Parts: sequence; structure tokens; C-alpha cells
Amino acid sequence: MLVHLPADRSGLYVMSIPRDTWVDVPGHGRAKVNAAYSFGGPALLVQTVEQLTGLPVDHVGVVDFEGFVAMTDALGGVEITVPEDTGDRRATFPAGTYTMDGKRALDYVRQRYGLDEGDFDRVRRHQNWVRAVLQGAMSRDTLTDPRELDAFLLATTSAVALDSSFDVGELRQLALELRGLGSQDVQLLTVPTAGTGRSADGQSIVLLDEPAAARLWQAVRDGTLPQWVTSEDADLLGTTVD
Repeated sequence: MLVHLPADRSGLYVMSIPRDTWVDVPGHGRAKVNAAYSFGGPALLVQTVEQLTGLPVDHVGVVDFEGFVAMTDALGGVEITVPEDTGDRRATFPAGTYTMDGKRALDYVRQRYGLDEGDFDRVRRHQNWVRAVLQGAMSRDTLTDPRELDAFLLATTSAVALDSSFDVGELRQLALELRGLGSQDVQLLTVPTAGTGRSADGQSIVLLDEPAAARLWQAVRDGTLPQWVTSEDADLLGTTVD
């Protein structure tokens, strides 16, 4: 996920690059974007994303399964609506609205089989969890109560591995700058894709819609992302997520 915050803090944009997106990985040729992390950790992943987008990546956060659970539980769980009965070998989810603890939420975001669009639906579930976390933080006075904010930031920094320049102090300042945002100011979307295909060696891959993606990256550079969202057929996260 590539997160963009305009300089005036008028919104927050979370752009998901599907893990199987076929890209150039520096020093390794064409590969899935998630392979960059396997080949060279966060540094190579950042280099790959910067080369793909032409955008500078200022900070990096990496969360593993344990951190995901801890971050969810630090909020007292997150509210997730499941529109239809679904599930896989890990868990079943009857239709309904739940306050999911960390373990339950992890099962939810990891489901892929049984979803109509496979990994694309799983990307939307990841986004749905992010939205639920942000809504939880905004609705529980986390950003306005100093004690609540410090507790949440400490939980976040213990659950998420951040680059060395992104410390608690900078996180606190950023949180204070975002206090004026509402849920309507947060946009979650998947970068433009042109479907799926096969690589020369038989891997199942996701193909970027390169012209549309180029317009997206340009909109981020130009500060015209709100206009891009309304003018393009953006794959925005809907209110209902399978």
C-alpha cells in the first residue's frame, strides 16, 4: 500500500498495488512486485516502487501477523461488515456486522479462496481493515485525547516496524495534523490494472493498466489526486466489501 498525504493535509489516500503486479525489479528483471521484498527487503521494495511510480517514498512501515493482531486489539477490535456467508479453512463468516478482535480480523483479511475475484477481493479486505482502523481511531477520540493518542502510538510502534527516521515524535505530529479529517476525506483504491495473465515462465500475474497508472502517478505529483479520482474510473473501495 502506497499512502499519500497532500501537503495541506486535506485528505488521505491509500493506493494498493496488488502483490502479483508484474514490474521491473532493479537487478532482477521482471517479477512480481512482492518478490522485491523477498529479494532485497524493504530497501529493494522501495526502490522498485519508486522506479514504477516516479514518486519518492519518504517512510516505510512493515507489519507482520503478530503486529496486525496487536494493532487491532489495541483499538479494542475493529468493526467489519460481511455481506454474505463466506469462509475458508481458517474461519467461517456468517453474514453480519462484527467487532473483530485481532485474530478474527487476520483470518478475514487472509481469505482468498471462495471470493469471486480472488486476490483482488483480498486487497479490498486489506483496505477495509485499514478503513476500520482509521474510523476506530477517529471515532474514539484517539486523535484528540493525549493519553489515548500516546497509548495508540505506542501500540502502533510496537506492532509495526518503521524506518529509523519515523519515530513516535513524528507519528504524533502527523496524527495531530490529521485531526481535522473525517471518514469522507479518506480514499482507498487499487491502482489501475488490465486484468491478469501469465509470465513467460508460467506465473500468474497482474498486469498494470500502464496509461491509467501513469496518469495516477502524475496526479500525485501535481497535487491533483482529488480530480483524478473523480475523472477516472477509479477502483475505489466501496461501502460493501465481499
